[in-house]
Amino acid sequence: FVYGDTSGPLAGLLHVTLLKSLGTLRFFSLLMHWLNAVLVVAVVSHGGITREKTIFSLICGLIFLLYPLTAETVFYMGGPSYSFSTACFLAAFLFFLESRRKLSIALLGIASLFYTLAILFDRSSWITSFVFLTYELMQMIFKHAKNAQAQNLNHSDTQIEQIQEEDAVDRLLE
Repeated sequence: FVYGDTSGPLAGLLHVTLLKSLGTLRFFSLLMHWLNAVLVVAVVSHGGITREKTIFSLICGLIFLLYPLTAETVFYMGGPSYSFSTACFLAAFLFFLESRRKLSIALLGIASLFYTLAILFDRSSWITSFVFLTYELMQMIFKHAKNAQAQNLNHSDTQIEQIQEEDAVDRLLE
């Protein structure tokens, strides 16, 4: 644990109590890395399971698991704080997605708790809140585009009905 690093108070507590030996540190780091890969698969595959989405989520999980730059956080002495923070953030995002799907305040509270834990493990993880913001903005944009498209379809259907009604009235008058 390096003083002045972005590691938060929970990471310091973790290093002082549990991760005194190098073997234990590496074991927990590898365990958290695998857990993070599973959480990546869960987040990517959230919201409906199709064959293509399952394959895509597994590829994303494998990329996360095997990407060479992650070796630093797995084997570096201060790395568990980043791994634990990432796991808490991914869990928070998964609960956030589920709370949006089910419209559940309880799940949103659990997501907030995991997000707070993520910040307590790594103080620099507050920046991940932009993922939530980006997700919300994209939802608003897509919802607006879908509503506009539906309104255009309804408007064109109404115009067709009006034209058909006018033709029927004209025919009756003739």
